[in-house]
Amino acid sequence: MIRLWVIALVFGGIGWSFWHSYRCMRLANQPGATVNEILAGRREKGLLLVGGALALAYGLTILFLSIFWGTLTAWIVFTPVLYLLGWSLPRIFLRPSV
Repeated sequence: MIRLWVIALVFGGIGWSFWHSYRCMRLANQPGATVNEILAGRREKGLLLVGGALALAYGLTILFLSIFWGTLTAWIVFTPVLYLLGWSLPRIFLRPSV
């Protein structure tokens, strides 16, 4: 039961991250957008790319290493968690946009 809750929360977090990034980037591309909105959209795009790149690098590493060690394939389940960490952790160190 707990596994289902964890899976639902991870997928919900991924969906929320995509929605939030999409919304910020959409606002930044509208005519008449303020400078803060444009900068927030660029930052969202960067954070989305960082999270995706981290998850992709981890996933590919695990897949390639699983050729040699068959028991390593179970570690692929942490890929969505690493995406969420790569997407959300840099926000702690960034200044908030107004």
